[in-house]
Amino acid sequence: MAKLINGEGSGPQTPATKAAAINAPATKVPATEAPASENHSSDWFSSCASGGCGSKIGAADLAALVADLPRLHDPALIAGYDGAEDAGVYLVDSALAALVFPGASPLAARSLSPGSPSSCSPSASSPLARQPSSRSLSPSTPSPSAASQSLPSSGLGIVSTADFFPPMVDDPKLFGMAAAANALSDVYAMGGRPLMVLNLVCFPQGLPKETLGLVLLGGAEKVMEAGAVVAGGHSIYDHEPKYGLAVTGLVDPGRMWRNRGARPGDAIILTKALGVGLILGARRVGMVSQSEFEGAAASITRLNRYAAEALKDFSVTAATDVTGFGLAGHLAEMAGCELTAEIAYDFLPILAGAERCAEEFLATGGGQRNRVQLSGLVDLGDLPAARQELVFDPQTSGGLAVCLPPEEAEEALAAIRETDPAAAIVGRMERRTGVISVAVF
Repeated sequence: MAKLINGEGSGPQTPATKAAAINAPATKVPATEAPASENHSSDWFSSCASGGCGSKIGAADLAALVADLPRLHDPALIAGYDGAEDAGVYLVDSALAALVFPGASPLAARSLSPGSPSSCSPSASSPLARQPSSRSLSPSTPSPSAASQSLPSSGLGIVSTADFFPPMVDDPKLFGMAAAANALSDVYAMGGRPLMVLNLVCFPQGLPKETLGLVLLGGAEKVMEAGAVVAGGHSIYDHEPKYGLAVTGLVDPGRMWRNRGARPGDAIILTKALGVGLILGARRVGMVSQSEFEGAAASITRLNRYAAEALKDFSVTAATDVTGFGLAGHLAEMAGCELTAEIAYDFLPILAGAERCAEEFLATGGGQRNRVQLSGLVDLGDLPAARQELVFDPQTSGGLAVCLPPEEAEEALAAIRETDPAAAIVGRMERRTGVISVAVF
């Protein structure tokens, strides 16, 4: 029986079904030195039932809640929650854009596939019997039926996002660094750059304010690294600590990356290793080594700025950051109703120790919720139960998942690996023939 850590889950793992395997070695990411702060107390951490992006409310639950909310239609809002985007983007004057992005050459207008994974109509075919058409990343013919929502070719996009959560580590400064990196990531996932942030703080009244000071220090250091400024914030007393940022940034609308827009045949690149949720959850019960924990800590505090900058000269068709919904959940959002993300598990970068944690049945509550939310949309073939956990594992401050033409994939990967060596080409998008959004082989 699975041991559930970081909150409630759905119970024991289930056996996988059959599929093909790919003979390529898995990328194992070695542990690296992690940041640490001194003189902190674990009391502030022990009261938290869950933390990090594993504490997110499920996407399907949220979609149902916001579907009928009253809203003003504003054509200047060119990205919002109805497209499962990572951040909102509001279009402003093109003259101002020329000052901020001088000499920008907008990309050709790209199409945006409508709908969400849960709204796709099932096909009469049997998706679970479907096999990938090829293991190579060869080009495919774009779908002629792809819906169209063109990106503006001029103007300036103001990017707005917010992210906060309870701690998932007992080091306050490390928590602050990870929470800030995670919040900033939404701007990078849109192809933008952060400009200004506001601190969002919930903190127990009885805990030492020095602990909160370390959280804010960690966040401030990451904001400085991003080249943004802290303009203020809001704080309240609460029964458990929470921290994050509201981030405002800028993006060239003609080069903005959307969650959807990938085409059949596009390669999928993942820029960070998976397994953060499993490692940090196991840390709470003392079942990971210090080096394994340090590897995860280094990953969650690394800004996605560097991978995003490496991709600026490539034809990115879709992008998102992989966080609380896990790899499968975020790829399902990217696939929409017209595509299936085909993933080769053996090409996935995995943090050292993460598979071992899964093999010891240290399942996270967030991972189990992701599994339930995606029921019927993910084909895991005969993937062993432990490996399935990596596919659903919630990532805090995870990497970017990026789609781009296959002929650009290797060059783009080489550029990303100059600063993010764990990055890998992990699969491709294909035209959907059934109800499956993500297939892992």
